[in-house]
Amino acid sequence: MSDRSERHDRAAKRHDDAADRHQESADFWEAKGDTARASLQQRRVAYQRDGAEIERDHAQLERDEEAEEQTNNEN
Repeated sequence: MSDRSERHDRAAKRHDDAADRHQESADFWEAKGDTARASLQQRRVAYQRDGAEIERDHAQLERDEEAEEQTNNEN
């Protein structure tokens, strides 16, 4: 695995971790009856999950390009 793909894998993990923290916050505010704050936190969850997906896609792109480069170098 290349440094380029690993960097994006690590970024995806950070986004997932942040989404988990925002979910905990949303649950907290929901339990308190503060639907406005809970809703904002849910929006942050979605934002972070989207960011994680983009990072995973980018990591896969890097792996695919690296595999193609290796194939081309073997020929």
